[in-house]
Amino acid sequence: MPETLAERIQQRLEALGISERAASIAATGSDATIRMIRTGKSVNPRSDTIAKLAHVLQTTEQWLLNGTVDSVTVAAEVARQPTEVRPADQFGGRFDGAKDVPVLGTAAGSELGKGAFQLTTDVVDYARRPYGLIGAPGVYALYVEGDSMSPKFEPGDIIFVHPHRKPLGGDYVVIQEPDSNNGDSRAFVKRLVKITGTTIRAQQYNPPATIDFIIRPGVTVHKVMSDVDLYGA
Repeated sequence: MPETLAERIQQRLEALGISERAASIAATGSDATIRMIRTGKSVNPRSDTIAKLAHVLQTTEQWLLNGTVDSVTVAAEVARQPTEVRPADQFGGRFDGAKDVPVLGTAAGSELGKGAFQLTTDVVDYARRPYGLIGAPGVYALYVEGDSMSPKFEPGDIIFVHPHRKPLGGDYVVIQEPDSNNGDSRAFVKRLVKITGTTIRAQQYNPPATIDFIIRPGVTVHKVMSDVDLYGA
């Protein structure tokens, strides 16, 4: 029987096959919650934190706190808990939530050498929400158009995009800018090099190129979430 809160959390992580980071993000939105408990920096977590961890780890607050509740009671109490965060579609140890992430429509653009495409507001599908995006507002998904980022992203691959996470150099991003030719916006999936006061420098793989986008009204840069961001592994 695990003797400490950290040991009981670890037991549930192993039983569910999810990472410490993914469970932390799913429970509280912070990737450090469980790490703080494990390292002793959080000796007495708040009751609401324990409740959220118990929900994500599919156990009870009582078991996490003292380990005295038997498994039958745990199963019965978990069955009665709300299901805002529920494991589903378990593939390769990845646990996803509700099928509520909108997949926006895309259409190949004229600047195929730069991998341009048109991003529409049409919702063509819904994707299951990865653990790392549970509770994150405004996220969306896209099917990749073109092969400018091959072999990282191939045509038809799905990517998850977080408009409120600040992208850093080396991150993959979706850049949108107005198209002065027809008034519509055009979008690009690229690897961010850096952002200066006037330009966004990005990289593509196929054909290899570095492209500068001028920062002006209507230009946005949204972070494409990595597997580590989404699943903690």
